[in-house]
Amino acid sequence: MAAFQEDDFFIAAGSGSHHRIFPGVEIASTSGQELMLCVVTFEPDGVVPDHSHPHEQMGLLISGRLQFTIGGLTKVLGPGDKWRIPGGVVHKVVAARRAGRGARLLSSDPRRLSVGRMFGSSQSGENDLSITSSCRPPPQSAGTSSSSG
Repeated sequence: MAAFQEDDFFIAAGSGSHHRIFPGVEIASTSGQELMLCVVTFEPDGVVPDHSHPHEQMGLLISGRLQFTIGGLTKVLGPGDKWRIPGGVVHKVVAARRAGRGARLLSSDPRRLSVGRMFGSSQSGENDLSITSSCRPPPQSAGTSSSSG
């Protein structure tokens, strides 16, 4: 039987992959063989825009307040609140402005493609972590146009 090493089980704070995925939103990720754990930090008014991905996602709000819109339903969550998002369901997250504080959440996802590709970033690197598939914006309704800025 092979001997285990400390690094096989314990991950130092601050280690892993770090990305600024949107203005005011940073993600720190660590992956195992089948699972990825992310800590996402929001500055006040930081936004993760509408997107979906084929895998299920669950999370826990560590600090601050976040407004989640999942499948068209909107709710403001506080520390200790949890959520689950089935695969394919469009969702968005906005940090509530509160005394200049942001928010921090913990999210768990399956591991497959890079975090950068998850949110459509053209940046990639050797330290990218894997999740199931790239996120995609929701389909546009007929006669509706989308503008991005």
